[in-house]
Amino acid sequence: PFAAPSKAAAPLTIPTASGVSPARGNLPAVPAAAYDRIAQQCRAIFAIEDAAKRKAAFETLVRATTDVTGLKAIVETMLWLSLASDHVSDPAEFDSFWDILAKRDVNTAVSLIESCPVLWHTDAASKVMREWAAKDPLAAMRWLQGAERLTGHSLDEATLSLIRGYASRDLKAATAYALSIVKPDEGFFNRVSTELTGDIVQKSGTEGLLAWFAALPEGPAKQEIFNIVGARLGKLNPTQMRQWLDAEAGNSHRNDETYRVFIAQMAKTDPRAAMDYALNLPPSPHQPGAFVGVGSASFEWLARDRAAFANYYQSLPVGVQREAIVKALQEALNDPDLPIKKGLPALWFIEGLR
Repeated sequence: PFAAPSKAAAPLTIPTASGVSPARGNLPAVPAAAYDRIAQQCRAIFAIEDAAKRKAAFETLVRATTDVTGLKAIVETMLWLSLASDHVSDPAEFDSFWDILAKRDVNTAVSLIESCPVLWHTDAASKVMREWAAKDPLAAMRWLQGAERLTGHSLDEATLSLIRGYASRDLKAATAYALSIVKPDEGFFNRVSTELTGDIVQKSGTEGLLAWFAALPEGPAKQEIFNIVGARLGKLNPTQMRQWLDAEAGNSHRNDETYRVFIAQMAKTDPRAAMDYALNLPPSPHQPGAFVGVGSASFEWLARDRAAFANYYQSLPVGVQREAIVKALQEALNDPDLPIKKGLPALWFIEGLR
């Protein structure tokens, strides 16, 4: 997209129907003679140096332009200016154009996208898809499925926009659709889950988020989303997060990493409470016999008060809890990146048991 040229930039003339400038003959076709009036208006707007004024003037032009010919003139002028070597890109007007058009007439927006060069097609699709999916999700899905020019990151962005738009219309159906096309072992799954949970919180609060999570089907996807839900609760309402973690601890879809992070944070201020919490959690459904978080709690406590930690350890009955603590410490001591201030107290403690 585009911004005003610097004061030192040479004037850029928008060619007319006579053809493409020989110096830039590799650029797409520029506005024809019939487009010149709007094309020159665009050029004048992009020369405005004040970003806010430029954006306001551009949006006024787009809203006043309702015919396809005029809209195409704007698109082609934007593309011409964005590719000119003496102009600096700025996405503000690009985003505004597609946002305004998608809300006013999504069919015209899609038609323009399909006529765009790949450079524009890939970015514009994600801008329009959210509005389209909110109005007609099935049509948006069909179009996206057949959009062969969309690949990689551009396809992901358009898919994410579709899911978010669909969710604003029908959260349950959009969730089912997302789970059917994005698998939990894909890196994109985390992005989709993060954006979707953020939209849910914004619309329905944390209670709405928890209700949505509770309704998810059991399986690997729910376990992955568990961690994202926990992170959102931790930022928005730590007390509610603690209550939720307590309630979910015995479920098979719990994510041990969520508990591990929670216990590590608790250990920074109260390592004994963190250790009590870790040792009283139901056994991990994913690591039989493991006490999630005992390592973090142990290292924090040892670094602060080795004698108090040793007394606590001796107060535990001989058996699985002691074994879990020693195992966690020994495994961590094999990590070459373990800080010395944590490693040495742990090493001295282990040596003292022999």
